[in-house]
Amino acid sequence: MKDELLWQILDGGLEDHLVCELIWERLGYLQAADLVWQAGPATPPEWSKAYPIAPDFIAERAPTVMLTRSIPTAYKQLLK
Repeated sequence: MKDELLWQILDGGLEDHLVCELIWERLGYLQAADLVWQAGPATPPEWSKAYPIAPDFIAERAPTVMLTRSIPTAYKQLLK
């Protein structure tokens, strides 16, 4: 991810849906013909089981907590 894109996200310069799409892509979700994002073969099993349809990370707390918990401890300080 380029620094410019990261700053846009942090500064609120991207629409919420675009931020979710960036996360979904990195979690292996794929956009189906009906434009719904679904778990794909590269989606980690814990994600595809909990969320077969890509969750809204902005509106829903549970997937955001799951995402935060999936970050290795060594990198969590960078979030603060």
